[in-house]
Amino acid sequence: MQALIWLLVSVLVVALTQRRTSMLVIVILITYLGVPSVARGIFVGTSMPLHPGTMLVLLGLFFILITRTRSVVRAVAPVGLLVFFFVLLASHAVIVTIAGTGVVGLLINIIIAPICLLILVLLAFHEEGRPAGNQIGMGLLLVAVCQAVLAAVQVTLKRTILYEDQFARFHWFSADRFSRGLGTLDSALDLSFLLVIAIPLCLLLRRASVRLIAATVLTVGVFTTQSRMGVVLALFALVFVIVKGQNAKVRILAATGMTVAMGFILSSSVGQNFLDRAQNASGSTSRRMEALEFIIENVFKNTVLGKGLNSSYGLRQSSILGSSLENGWAMYAYDFGWVAAGLYLVLLLSVIISGLRNGAWTASIMVALAVIMVSGYSSIMTQGASSVITFLIAGLVLGNLTIKNSRPQLASVSTTGQDARAENIP
Repeated sequence: MQALIWLLVSVLVVALTQRRTSMLVIVILITYLGVPSVARGIFVGTSMPLHPGTMLVLLGLFFILITRTRSVVRAVAPVGLLVFFFVLLASHAVIVTIAGTGVVGLLINIIIAPICLLILVLLAFHEEGRPAGNQIGMGLLLVAVCQAVLAAVQVTLKRTILYEDQFARFHWFSADRFSRGLGTLDSALDLSFLLVIAIPLCLLLRRASVRLIAATVLTVGVFTTQSRMGVVLALFALVFVIVKGQNAKVRILAATGMTVAMGFILSSSVGQNFLDRAQNASGSTSRRMEALEFIIENVFKNTVLGKGLNSSYGLRQSSILGSSLENGWAMYAYDFGWVAAGLYLVLLLSVIISGLRNGAWTASIMVALAVIMVSGYSSIMTQGASSVITFLIAGLVLGNLTIKNSRPQLASVSTTGQDARAENIP
């Protein structure tokens, strides 16, 4: 019954946004980030393997393909080779999973639906121009800021607030020992993934003061997740925002302000929790080293064909490892073969290079951050939102290439005064 109701809601959303693809993308994004995978049963029923966001993106693309086929073809054509290889990658994953574990429904959530979302982003650029990228980027930034605020409240109250019963289904979750912010995502590391990638989007904000406040809020959110890699990359992203978006005088003031803010964060309970975890993370470190040794010895045995989606989780269940492989790329290689994993990585690196060559520095940095963070935990091989986020921001880079006879004005900042003109994304 829930699935039918959500299907009707999805039809209504698609109908209302049929001429504003960027708005459809934003609604899809909010759905993915607002509903953790473990809570999808609330919206689509417990027997449905598809996430509500997946149902929405599939229905939206299906409707658009029927009504605006030529527009889709024209939107994809400039980057058709990259999209073709992404589709080829998904087809390979489907075949291997059918022959292996058989969990194709879950595969749709983490590979097929994100590629469909990428196509929708390209279509939004084609039909609405560069403002579509700004709107999608702003939507992602606003959602991330809300998630950061929620995470801070969660850590303060030591409660998830939302989806408490659903989060309790995770084997690692303990309400009595809850101390890491996770917002409404699947894990603290998923939240860290989102917030780190969103920091460069602060360049969309017009006023320098608002820009730095938003960046600080996102950074505080990263600290609540207690992710060591996340904090390091968040600080890098902060430096990028300060250097890219200000004139010399404001850069000095911004850097001073951020230094003071970091001091307050580290002296707060949030900062102390992060430092305590960083100093007492021998268990996590040892599990990652154990996983790295296994990767070196075994992953490259799966050359072309892996064992199908989720097969890498069997390593923990069979006590071969104390946890998962803790690396999205390694897990993809184990499940689908290292050739496929290598292609996946090369395609994203191609997106980054294409973006840099066309001046899309902000979105390219975001994709680069995503590629690095995927290596730090299970990421793209979970039912969390990391795959969706990765393909969304890849779409922000590639969308620029669908716009002919114009270059992105990514360094469009004023050289005088306190405020800077907002940048365009990608």
